[in-house]
Amino acid sequence: MVEMDEVLAFLEAKKRGENPSQSWTQLKNVKLKDGTTIEELTIDDSPELEAKLVEKVFGVDEVSPPVSQSSNFQKTLLSEVIEKFCEERKSLKEWTEKSAIENRATLDFFKRIVGDEVFSALKYEQLQDFKPKFLKLPASINKVKRYKDKTIEQVLQMDDVKPMARNTQNKHLNRVHGLFLWAVKQGYTDQDYASGLAIGKDKNAQDARDPFTDEDLVKLFESPKYQKHGFKHPYHYWVPLIGLYTGSAFK
Repeated sequence: MVEMDEVLAFLEAKKRGENPSQSWTQLKNVKLKDGTTIEELTIDDSPELEAKLVEKVFGVDEVSPPVSQSSNFQKTLLSEVIEKFCEERKSLKEWTEKSAIENRATLDFFKRIVGDEVFSALKYEQLQDFKPKFLKLPASINKVKRYKDKTIEQVLQMDDVKPMARNTQNKHLNRVHGLFLWAVKQGYTDQDYASGLAIGKDKNAQDARDPFTDEDLVKLFESPKYQKHGFKHPYHYWVPLIGLYTGSAFK
């Protein structure tokens, strides 16, 4: 009869890299006769004698088939995962139209920084490379003329680049985290490698929101509604103008 001590001794030798000559099989969800289950178990023997050996050592009643150690995750590109994630969220009506546009913009920005890689290849190393680059990048990078036609690396090399506000950064990072949470459930990756991306709030910031760009202001004040004074109350028209010309912040 094979004793448990022999099995443990073999495993210890294996950990030390001694490569014992026996053939070992990894088992999952081993159900014992007393009703308890061992989630993972490694047993010494040929496949033909596996069941008999398990019965001798552990009194096992039932064993699931051996499980391969190799990863079976799909070789799906980041762009495809983003597309499927956004489509599902929209089809389930979990996002408003505005939220869908903002989330898609964030995830496309993430893809622009890390590249359109196989999603399962995006692990801690890739996320740790992404984060410091992202934290240095400015807001409205796709709108501001100064940055519009430049690559990410070119923008990072520029002088006087003002990073996004802390709250804006967190908003983007949390969206990337949401993508990874969904991807784990769908089998595109083995774990949530984006779990540590978020950063703390800036407690010293009086207002952590990003300022309007020149393009934003043109869209607002040259809009048909502003040009035609199409507001229910006069202050809806005048307060933004006062803020524009005085630099005041209104809450």
